[in-house]
Formats: sequence, structure tokens, C-alpha cells
Amino acid sequence: MAACVISAPVALPARLLIPSDLHLDTETSPSSQKWDSRTVSNAVVKYLPDGLPKNPTDNADSIADAWRMWYTGTDADGARSVGIATSIDGVTWTRDTTASPILAPNAEDWFYCDTASVEVTDVAFQAGVFWLMYDAEDKAGARRVAVALSQDGTNFARYEAEHSSGAMFVGATIADEMPTYEVEDRAGNANKMWDVDNVGGATQVFAGPKEDLRLYYHAETEEGTWGIGVARSADGVRWIKVVSETKGMVLDGGRHPCVVPVASSDGSGLMWVMVYEEEDDQGRVGIALATSRDGMKEWSKEGMVLTAGGDGAWDCGGVGRPNLVRMAEGKWRLYYTGFGSDGHGTGIGLALGETEEGSVMPSEFVRRKGV
Repeated sequence: MAACVISAPVALPARLLIPSDLHLDTETSPSSQKWDSRTVSNAVVKYLPDGLPKNPTDNADSIADAWRMWYTGTDADGARSVGIATSIDGVTWTRDTTASPILAPNAEDWFYCDTASVEVTDVAFQAGVFWLMYDAEDKAGARRVAVALSQDGTNFARYEAEHSSGAMFVGATIADEMPTYEVEDRAGNANKMWDVDNVGGATQVFAGPKEDLRLYYHAETEEGTWGIGVARSADGVRWIKVVSETKGMVLDGGRHPCVVPVASSDGSGLMWVMVYEEEDDQGRVGIALATSRDGMKEWSKEGMVLTAGGDGAWDCGGVGRPNLVRMAEGKWRLYYTGFGSDGHGTGIGLALGETEEGSVMPSEFVRRKGV
């Protein structure tokens, strides 16, 4: 990652949420004892005016704690956990210090996929239940996708899936350890083994009765590069990996996908939109946009929509972990993680975008004024 120069103190209000060790004046205990003292990242934001997710409008800010953010924090020892913050407007956030962390590394051997760290990647709501998807890392450094369930979005219980570790979705190298692992080859003679390691970044999307649920995820290839793949499921637990391109992945070079189906500009149906992490020509992480007609194949890269801040900015090392929230009248919010020159998540930021006539998504996002 390219270095950036901090030429002056960074104003703390520039971030929606910061590591707890940066505001000790409001804390009553040493930051080293806090679960999110070192970094905060991976914001997943939902608008819950009556306890259930809804699409917000521009004036959706009158209900106390209607907005909820699940995020990842790192403690002084490097362990990652998941916590919650609340807001009345999606901009000014308050940590829920009573409930957080809501999911921490597991100390019990029966569920060993997340004994080292947990990182939230998505929170979906279906059949009256919150599904928290997360990157699970064990003490050996293996990373897999796991899920926890909740009735209220705060009190989560791990779901023990089919893999012996408790994980729900794994890479191709250990796929034979899954009792019902399946691959659907829609391309013919495709690379079914592309996702060999470090599977994660999972986000769940409802695709309608024909496809039911989709899982977009990233993984590392045998060559050490990254790609984004897709799987489908009827129940959200047992997933069938779909290979629609001969190279296996649907998008190369990307990580941490956030996928949203939107109405196409010509009225012909849905267009699938993905924002994701990708390195720029300076080696810094940025957020890029891609589109597809069906979300399964022929993804077209549309370029960067948000790049690293300039020298002196809190996010000068890069931006990533995108989370899209659709507002009213073609307006969008993009919550993101900002990185310092050391690659650590120094805070969570907000950028705004507005769809132009004839397009399905903003061509760029601009950091909110004051951010």
C-alpha cells in the first residue's frame, strides 16, 4: 500500500465512527481494554424504523435509533469482534456499549472456525430473522464464511452449518469436507476450483423466486490474486456455487462485494450493480463499480467511484469495505472504511451520490461535507 503523509492533526468529526482509543476524553476505562480500541471497519448499515429493514427517504431521521450499524472492531491484541452503533439520521452515531461486542471470537472447540476473529460482512433479514454473515478466522489462520442468527438484530447465536468447523461456505480446496457441496457449471468446462483460499466478504441478495438467494463472495486464487464469485441457495444455509464464466469467478481483481439489483434505465428489467474493493495504479485500495444484466455473468467494470483521500486525510491510505444504502429520488449513501498508511481501518466514512438521467447508479461518490 502506498504511503501517505499526515501533515496536520486530523479532525475527529471527519469520521462517522472512530477507534475507541481516539476519544479517551469520553471513556471511563483504558482504551487497551476495549474491543474496538485499535481499528473500526466493515460498516453494514440498515434503516429500521419499526425494528424491520426499510428503504429510507431523505427525511427519514425522526425516529430515535432508527438507523443501525453493525461493524467490526479490533482490540489491542489484534482480535476482531462485531459491535453495534445506533443513529437517528445515519450520520451521527452512538456506540451501543451495553450490547457490544455482540459477536466475539469463540472459545469453544465445537465451533472452531472463528476462534481467532470475526468480521461482519452483511446483515440480511428474511423470514423474521436477522442473518449476520461474517468472515470467520480460526487460530491456524484459515478463513471461511459463517452465519449467526437473531430475532432482534442484537442478540445473535451462531448457526452450526455443515462444515465440521461450523462454517457455512468454504473454499474449493476443502469443499470435499462439505456433505452436500455442489457446483453448477453454466459456462461449460469452467474452472470450478478457482476459489482456493481465504473465502470471505459474503453478502446475501434476494434474487426472486427463480434464483431465490444469491451469495456474492471473494476468494484468493492459486496464483495469489483475488476474485469475486457467486452461489445460490433456496434456504440461505446450503449453497450451490455457480460458475457462469470459464475462469470461474464473475469478476477478477475484486474483494468485498456489495451487490444491489436496481431498475434498468431503459425500463427493460433489472440491472445488477456491484461496488467492490480494487487497487488503483498506486497500489491503494479504492471502491469501484461494475454492472451486469443478470448478476451471474458478463460483469462490466465501470471504474472507480471513490478513491483514497489526499495527504493529510484520515483515509489517505485507501477506502474499501463498501456498503450501499438506497435513499429517495435516485440518491445513494456509500458507507466505507478508510485506511491509514499502515493499512489499518482508521474509521468509517460516508460518501453521497446521485443517479444521473439515463444511468442506474452514480458515476462517482463525493465525501459528505464535513467528512
